[in-house]
Amino acid sequence: MVVSASQALAASLGAPNRVVVERRAIGDGGGDDGSSDAGPGLALAVIDSGSLDDVHRRRPDETPILWIAPSADDFAGGYAAGASDVIARPVDLALLEAKVRAFERLWRRRTELVERAEAAAREGEARMRLMLDSTAEAIYGIDTEGACTFANRSCLRLLGYEREAELLGQNMHALIHHTRDDGRPYPVVECPIYRAFQANEEVHVVDECLWRADGTRFSSEYWSYPLRVDRRVVGSVVTFLDIGARKRDEAALRQAKEAAVAANLAKSAFLANMSHELRTPLNAVIGFSDLLLEGAPEPLTAAQKRRVENIAVSGRQLLGLINDILDLAKIEAGNVVLAREAIAVDEIVREALDFVAPAAAKKQLTLSSAVHATASAWADRGNVHRILSNLLSNAVKFTPAGGSVEVGAEDLGDEVRFWVRDTGPGMDEAIARALFEPFFQAEHPLTKTHAGAGLGLAISSRLAELNGGRTQVETAVGRGSTFCFTVPSTKRAR
Repeated sequence: MVVSASQALAASLGAPNRVVVERRAIGDGGGDDGSSDAGPGLALAVIDSGSLDDVHRRRPDETPILWIAPSADDFAGGYAAGASDVIARPVDLALLEAKVRAFERLWRRRTELVERAEAAAREGEARMRLMLDSTAEAIYGIDTEGACTFANRSCLRLLGYEREAELLGQNMHALIHHTRDDGRPYPVVECPIYRAFQANEEVHVVDECLWRADGTRFSSEYWSYPLRVDRRVVGSVVTFLDIGARKRDEAALRQAKEAAVAANLAKSAFLANMSHELRTPLNAVIGFSDLLLEGAPEPLTAAQKRRVENIAVSGRQLLGLINDILDLAKIEAGNVVLAREAIAVDEIVREALDFVAPAAAKKQLTLSSAVHATASAWADRGNVHRILSNLLSNAVKFTPAGGSVEVGAEDLGDEVRFWVRDTGPGMDEAIARALFEPFFQAEHPLTKTHAGAGLGLAISSRLAELNGGRTQVETAVGRGSTFCFTVPSTKRAR
């Protein structure tokens, strides 16, 4: 029954320790008979003395309490007891009604704010849910006991469930993480998610077994992040992926790589074993050609001499190509034995210059050296000589007549850096990136006039790497090229 404030007051008079609760509707107020056309929502407790325990037990949460004090001097006691407002006896009924209506307005405003906040929270939750359900990663949450608090659509799909309700409240370790991939039980105390949860830490596991609803398992990569409220862990969010397809692709790629390496090693081994069979007949052809040219039983005619010279030149070119192929195969097969020693830099540079001096003189090229290295190189002497000779031969070959070629060296702390600089045509960046690949030949007018298989730079690069160094080129079209390589110095050898 709804009663008016005055009726509640009348009921309380003469009973100083009695608690009277008026239940009043939220609205513009009712008549003296307590009638109202508004819906119920406000509960007003009117008390005049004593403890508030009884009314706190009986009234709805946050019900406004009006304290009727014996006098104005006792207002402090009412507020101290937890009253929302205080009036003194004798009670002015108009004032009482006004205070009740004020409570109604405040309560209405409070209700509106609460409803708005709840609507905003529902909207935010719906937006967050939409985001969770739109991601491809499977995500679920757990509380401090490991029970599921939410799961997005990807989680349901990967685990084989239709509804989120099937997961909510379930212990996720017992449901999807209970057994290892070899069939052994997986105690929760050994689970990385549980252990990270207990330590208030994040965890990332790249490959572990999870179980679906139908009892099948799959390989998963997962991340677990603790949820904290005021630095207190209240749960955890787990994100996981099915990496089965990725593992299959990686396995296929690994098998293909192993097969390619095996095939390459087989090829290299075959070529290395065929060295004598390939070289022996060529050496015979070249040797007999030289004999014919030097002292045939009968003098050769001019035409015969040209043919024999062509045989000798072609044989030597073919032998050089075979030697390069066999050397590259030997390097790739790991059959190169290094004989490291201290190498005087100025001496090895001078030997390389002497090697190309005749060819440079025919083209009227200027050869020079600029050695600024005081430390000795620590490498295989034959390898360093071959690298320098290859780089110098290329520079002489591709530099137009009248140009210049410079070879130099400098200290780089634990390394010695050699370089060969020319005034040739240079090349663009795309060509430069592929120069050290086997059998690569740049498309350039000069290359069409010079024989070669494109193995010299590839061999030079690998020999530098075998000796603990590296190769590089600095070039630009029309600005010449500078080829560099490094090898350790005797400082590093110590």
